[in-house]
Amino acid sequence: MVQGAKTMINVALIVGTYTGGGIGVVVGSLVREAKKFGVEYTIVTKKALSKSMDAKIIEHPIHSSKMARALSKFDVVHVMGGSTLVLPALLSKKPSVFTFQGQTPPSMHGGHLKNAKAYGIEALYKATMRRFDVITCAAKFGMEDIRNRYGVSNSIWVPNGVDRKLFFKAKNANIAKLKKSHSHPLFLGVGNLYPVKGWMETLEWFEEFAKVNPKSSLMIAGVGILEHKMRERIENSALKGRVELLGEIPYEKLNDYYNACDALLSGSPYEGFCLPAIEALAVGKPLVVRKKGAMIEHAIGSGCGKIFEDDAKSFIRAANGALKLEPKEVERKAKIYLKPFTWENAARQYALIYRKLLKGRE
Repeated sequence: MVQGAKTMINVALIVGTYTGGGIGVVVGSLVREAKKFGVEYTIVTKKALSKSMDAKIIEHPIHSSKMARALSKFDVVHVMGGSTLVLPALLSKKPSVFTFQGQTPPSMHGGHLKNAKAYGIEALYKATMRRFDVITCAAKFGMEDIRNRYGVSNSIWVPNGVDRKLFFKAKNANIAKLKKSHSHPLFLGVGNLYPVKGWMETLEWFEEFAKVNPKSSLMIAGVGILEHKMRERIENSALKGRVELLGEIPYEKLNDYYNACDALLSGSPYEGFCLPAIEALAVGKPLVVRKKGAMIEHAIGSGCGKIFEDDAKSFIRAANGALKLEPKEVERKAKIYLKPFTWENAARQYALIYRKLLKGRE
């Protein structure tokens, strides 16, 4: 630790592959908030596919001596989410924290190679997760998930945040244009276009919903390997003209799309946290989500959403139910629910955990 007017704790924030997307938002947000609580983060990764404006990035192979030497220089090592870097983190003998952001069960991964890798991570977590000094979970669902899957009985809830400067109820010309250019009710889906996100099933269910709600439409923001297949499915069905694949929307532009829609829709079969859910709530929009994972606690815990089973009839009931929720009540309940969901709160809790760990090592 650096001595001065304020003692700074130097923390290695470890991410398997540093990319954009959800984990990029989490890491970037924590890095920006941490300094006010006396924490200096450095991103440590085996592969960096994105840059950071707020933190230094160290990139080394997992088992290299360079990685070992790099980790030895920090006060605390903090593994953020799914990563084979749990091994060098534990071997560093530094005070350690593991944050569970979620890990899609291996059975949900398509293809032999992805399936094998997923089972490998599952086995690795079973063998190593309990060896960390402190384990935190971004969702309360995660606390139960790691208990059942990895035998972790003690964990701390440290929820992710939502940036109120980016996500809020708003009106502007672009929002008005988006609303006018789509028929309503208008749903929004946000997420990578991967098989594990349940998009093909969602399209099936939405097509059935559209039969009884002929003016309904859906926008989906995201990119991924399913894009071509989804476009074919849309073009060759009654979904043509109803479902729009938006591609990649810059994160700072998403607020307009949340404001333009009538509800957030997700058919993902597993979410360890689901940032879009709390982003939509921050804008005052109801949730229509699959009865799986952390999305349930956001929808039911907030009182601002409906959940559906794996069939079209349940989907239709949930979607219609969410649209009937009173907007003013959604805004009121969402505001109450989201009180703990701030990056400042997360950074403060992590800083307290680090200081307690270091005090125990004195």
